[in-house]
Amino acid sequence: MRRGRKRTPSRIYIPHCYSVTLSIPGRGPLCHCDSMQISEEKEEEEEEEEEEEEEEREEEEEGKSRMRKLKEEEEKEQREEKTSWDRHITTLS
Repeated sequence: MRRGRKRTPSRIYIPHCYSVTLSIPGRGPLCHCDSMQISEEKEEEEEEEEEEEEEEREEEEEGKSRMRKLKEEEEKEQREEKTSWDRHITTLS
């Protein structure tokens, strides 16, 4: 077994950014520009998720209103059938 220092990120100079940044093992170097881009991408993803959730809620509300309308129409038809049968029965008696 080898004993020694833990492997920690090292500082790297990236010319396009002109900033010192950390190199993360397994991921490579990240500079200020990269971290800004990553945060912007995260914000965009969050906004898209919020929009999708809002659309789903709207669809659910539309579905509920459609179901209410269908139920109201069915109840109305049942009432009409009942009254027509009541009339038919009263005419027969």
